[in-house]
Amino acid sequence: MNGGLSQQMFWKIKGYFFVKWRTFFKSLDQITRFSPKFNNFAKSVYLKFFKLETLTLSFTTNELKIPNRFIFTNQGIQQNLVLVDAQCLQSGSYHRGIGRYSRKLLIQVAQICPEKEFVLLLNNLKDLKNIVNFIDEIPSSVSNLLFTLPKIDSHTKDLRLVDYEKLLTEYAVQLKPQSILFLSIFEHPYDVVRLDILQLQNTFALFYDLIPLEFPKWFLGNVEVESEYKANIDRLMQVEKLLSISKTSSMKLTELTQFKGKVFCIGGSGFSIGEVSNGEDLKVRSGVLCVASDSPHKNVENLVQSYALLSKEIQSRHNLVIVGIKNSIEKSRLRNIAKELGTSIVLLDSISDSDLTKLYARSRISVLPSFSEGLGMPVIESWHNGCVSLGSKQTAISEVLSSEDVTFTPDSVLEIFEKIHKYLIEDAMWHKEQHRVMLEREKHTWEKVGLEVKKLLNPEMLK
Repeated sequence: MNGGLSQQMFWKIKGYFFVKWRTFFKSLDQITRFSPKFNNFAKSVYLKFFKLETLTLSFTTNELKIPNRFIFTNQGIQQNLVLVDAQCLQSGSYHRGIGRYSRKLLIQVAQICPEKEFVLLLNNLKDLKNIVNFIDEIPSSVSNLLFTLPKIDSHTKDLRLVDYEKLLTEYAVQLKPQSILFLSIFEHPYDVVRLDILQLQNTFALFYDLIPLEFPKWFLGNVEVESEYKANIDRLMQVEKLLSISKTSSMKLTELTQFKGKVFCIGGSGFSIGEVSNGEDLKVRSGVLCVASDSPHKNVENLVQSYALLSKEIQSRHNLVIVGIKNSIEKSRLRNIAKELGTSIVLLDSISDSDLTKLYARSRISVLPSFSEGLGMPVIESWHNGCVSLGSKQTAISEVLSSEDVTFTPDSVLEIFEKIHKYLIEDAMWHKEQHRVMLEREKHTWEKVGLEVKKLLNPEMLK
């Protein structure tokens, strides 16, 4: 049952063209270093295909289009300065889990550590649209989240990337921060300016997962991509302390790498959380919800096959809604699979947190069938919106779920079907689980995550 273009073939094709463009752009960068007359041509290519200005800095400190109260002035010695490599908030990661987790965490930690200044280091390669949006999220009561980037004289706005990497690192060292927090090590080199971690002291980094390393055939299908990913692994190994979002991720780190530093599990919470709901009234709840993406490790195909095993009567009362499938080829593939199985599904692009909250609030169950996850935030979001959640065994999802009653083997279509069927037709089971998660969800709040980070930033609290 391939439903048209197979998922594995789709990812191979996508990876092929991605690598071809990446190789081409690297070649352009080499040309411009030795032949300035190609400089403008290279810029236009970058701008056309990736909307980047990799070879020309976009703005100076004086041109930051953000309110003055958020700009770090660097006046005097900063005893409690925490420098945050926040370049991923300027990249494509801003709207992904990495960016959303980072923003929630930063605001929370700033609120509970008012004695510290959290200075977010930016770069000059990307516009500040996302940063301006992030500032809108910051509560008015928070005054210790600031932004900075090194001053660039007008006559030095054109720099080679390697020179700017050195400049940005030197600036970070000059600030003499108490500690440095990297929000994301695994950023594409055309999105960020990489700091030289070995030149820095007391470094922390958020650690999410090693999913590409777990499934290299899906994610590391060619030499260039594999080389780039392993280079990021090498950078991760240089960080002194890692803040893991789950115990499962910590174990994967030990299993798949030779990290020698310290690892601290800080956990996580969700994004699409409205007012905490008990969701006891099943009369207003129907349907199966899955928050996923185009990525093959999300295992959406097995979910569709499992849903198709439900009776037509149950399917008529409970639609399968899958959120996060953006690629048109993948959408078509999943719809073809559903059609061949005699069922239908609802596919939605990424939606706003408020709309997702509404979906959680009216769904009977949510299902997370992934082969691997760093945490499994949709589970936590479901709980806080009164929705029962089911998920995969032997993953971070089952770590959060903490009950075998609501877990299944992800590669078993029959097991997934049996769990879905049980919680759709047995009201007593649903209420029992819903009552259990009312207590479990209190273990997963941003307040608790923020407190864990505060302890690490204040070592005396660990004694």
